[in-house]
Amino acid sequence: MRYSTVAFSITACLSLSLTSVAAHALPPSSADNQTSNTQKALLIGVDGMQYEKLQEAIAQNMAPHIGSLKLAKSYIGGIDGTPTEQLTNSGPGWTTILTGSWVDRHQVDANNGALRNQAPSLFEQLKRAAPQRKTTSIVSWGTINDNFAEDIAQGYIDSATKCLDVDQCVADKAGYELEHGESDLVFAHFDEPDLAGHDHGFAPEYQQAIQGVDAQLTDPVSAPTNPGHSGLYGFASQADITPTILKHFGVEPDAAQHSMDGLPLIGALGVRQLTTQVLPATSQVVLTWQGDKPRGEPVHIYRDGQHIASVPNHQGEYIDNDVKDINGNVNYTVEINKVPVSRLVTMQH
Repeated sequence: MRYSTVAFSITACLSLSLTSVAAHALPPSSADNQTSNTQKALLIGVDGMQYEKLQEAIAQNMAPHIGSLKLAKSYIGGIDGTPTEQLTNSGPGWTTILTGSWVDRHQVDANNGALRNQAPSLFEQLKRAAPQRKTTSIVSWGTINDNFAEDIAQGYIDSATKCLDVDQCVADKAGYELEHGESDLVFAHFDEPDLAGHDHGFAPEYQQAIQGVDAQLTDPVSAPTNPGHSGLYGFASQADITPTILKHFGVEPDAAQHSMDGLPLIGALGVRQLTTQVLPATSQVVLTWQGDKPRGEPVHIYRDGQHIASVPNHQGEYIDNDVKDINGNVNYTVEINKVPVSRLVTMQH
């Protein structure tokens, strides 16, 4: 996905019975006691896989392993015309997937190994909640691990491997880690459909690359004994993957500290389609959102970690009138059902 192609992601969240090793595990931090030592997650990314071509491959029985999963579309590139809008390139896309944030937060705006992610990553947030957790990142395109070099240096990623555009290397190392390793979270990135697409377009070589990566997914996709797909709903985006995995691990967000643009797709529902609009002439910020059928739960509004209002869910809007003296970046968070979602706003007076 060096240019404008589509990345395909698989998230397999596992509930495994690990009683034989749980007794030797360290106590959890802020992650839920019951899920801390038994929950595992495998995040598989396939670069450059075009959705319609994947469907063709599945129909022709060329991709049976991917076809056995529940597939759902999601949007990429942020929200058009807002600071979240980003290029649909690999660097910004994979950084969004691994942070739950758009480019205005993570700052990886191009395919450049010198760029460093600036947002709290999936790996960091999991480690801070449960330091005993083990994490692994195995990538065919090494720039991903370069963008997360600080996570590696800080120990948030315990094991980082670059496979130099060799997908079989990714499959072998991910399969071994799942079978014999200690990782609780494994990210495995495959790249050959993207390479074939750039070299041949949608030619037979491209379909063969899809078939090849599907065969390489035999072990990783077969490893989950209880993949959890229930709870997926509409309006999903790339940014929802990290919050969903964190929710699966029992990591409960703190609304006052929250800074992710995405929402978990399992558990209680938060507000959806949160948008912000700055009105310089009146020194106001307008927040709007969509929600489920109101059940009386209030919506709580935070500005830079401070609770500023609570409004009825059906209201669907809040106007912040107290911003005339604020300049720079402001983080707004809207929370319902203990599920927060945030947006970054830039104020200039």
